[in-house]
Amino acid sequence: EPAGNQLPYIDSLAVQRVDSPEIMAAKASTGQVDFAGRQFMTADIPLFKRFEQNNDYSTYVWPRPYGSDVVLQFNLNHPDEGLRRIFQDVRFRRAMSLAINRDEINDIVYFGYGVPRQLTVVSASRYFEPEFATAWAEFDPARARALFDEMGLVDRDGDGRRERLDGKPLQITLEYMIGETPKQVTLDLVSAYWREVEVNVNLKQISGTLQRIRARAGLMDMTIWHADRNADILFPIEPYWYVPTNGGWEQSQWSKWTRWYFSDGALGWEPPAQIKELIGWWEILRRTTDEEERIAMGKKILRSQAENLWALGVIGLGPHPVVVSRKLRNVPPQGYWGWDSRWTWPYYPETWYLEE
Repeated sequence: EPAGNQLPYIDSLAVQRVDSPEIMAAKASTGQVDFAGRQFMTADIPLFKRFEQNNDYSTYVWPRPYGSDVVLQFNLNHPDEGLRRIFQDVRFRRAMSLAINRDEINDIVYFGYGVPRQLTVVSASRYFEPEFATAWAEFDPARARALFDEMGLVDRDGDGRRERLDGKPLQITLEYMIGETPKQVTLDLVSAYWREVEVNVNLKQISGTLQRIRARAGLMDMTIWHADRNADILFPIEPYWYVPTNGGWEQSQWSKWTRWYFSDGALGWEPPAQIKELIGWWEILRRTTDEEERIAMGKKILRSQAENLWALGVIGLGPHPVVVSRKLRNVPPQGYWGWDSRWTWPYYPETWYLEE
């Protein structure tokens, strides 16, 4: 350590495997672990705080470095031409964003400690601008209704639901799987807000196998995941939420445009000029060695997201509990918990030690 003293060695590491996150939380809250954070949820924070004094551990609350804990994605390459036309209209995406009461979600789900925001990089990023996080993120259901009406998405038969431009009911299914962030409760609230503006979105939880198959094939109306890759570690090389360069299971926005990109135009659908421009900016961003040019390209990509809402954010930098035994030393009380930083890597766990 800095003073030249030999730190006590940790001779072995025992990993406990349990059957559910609930059992894991129970073990942590009763002092049965020295360190834990994976699979904990924001909702576990009161439990850990309540029992920490009697069980000789501390509860650190680290923000997740995610642009949004739930990123809402419309299938811009939908095989149904009617839905595709609606989803590709920026007015629809803006209206759906304006209909979400982010402040209420923050109070109900995050105890007021999250950040209501639009999908963009974290605020500490060199690519961040404040207007990126506030774009179309205010709660304004009247303005949302006006945008739907302007598009021609109106309730023609008086059943309380809007119809599509072709006269069919506007019915959207959001397929998703849960994990890591408070997805289910957030979706329950978001879908209720959308019903208030006469847009019916059915929630359908599916397995990981179906998620991988249906998202990659472009068969979903909508899906979600959490918006990782929004810190400077990964955003420049994997701006997947903003540029169609990922054919992964977590995305449903633009599988056909992504396939076109990966195949040099042999497969998928040729994207419009606006999307080609996004890809071009990213190609410069990932190759240039000029710092000013790199930042300029990154901000162009994010400004396009703020204007076009290629995907929607809800709450970012959500609080995450990390349980640390008071015997375990050198664990910093402040940090970030998430994929971008690989959870504990930046905090030098090789320097942690047990003080008996």
